[in-house]
Amino acid sequence: MSGVFVQARLAVRRAIASKMVLAVVILALVVLALVSFGVTVALGEGAEAPLRAEGAMLAFVLLAGGFGNLVALVLGATLVRADIREGTILGVLSKPIPRWAYVVGSYLGSALALLLVWGIFAGLFLGLAHVLEVELGREHVWILVGRVLLALVLL
Repeated sequence: MSGVFVQARLAVRRAIASKMVLAVVILALVVLALVSFGVTVALGEGAEAPLRAEGAMLAFVLLAGGFGNLVALVLGATLVRADIREGTILGVLSKPIPRWAYVVGSYLGSALALLLVWGIFAGLFLGLAHVLEVELGREHVWILVGRVLLALVLL
């Protein structure tokens, strides 16, 4: 079982060091920040402001979900390919670690890296809710949980 955790730790390091994953996350953060700023500027006072704030929260969740899925696809596509290209898979599999431990550890590490990205998105979501003064209900939480689970399935 320790081989799974060692491989998971290596997969997290590899995901964090990946330039492609970093580029997608930075792009997502910039787009989400610009959308959040644009929404807060565009929202006016009046009777329609709460309805527009709800729409802004929904748009944020959909955009974050799309970028989260994109990060999941990039992580999943580079799960084993990076090890093969760099030749590190030969060193890892020459150790007494079963093949299933390598695959499971790589998946768990990539899932942990994906959850870190979703933690950043959730922090932005909570910040936007605070700025827009939207009360978060169960539906907001379930939408986020559903998007995270979809991203984990895509991984």
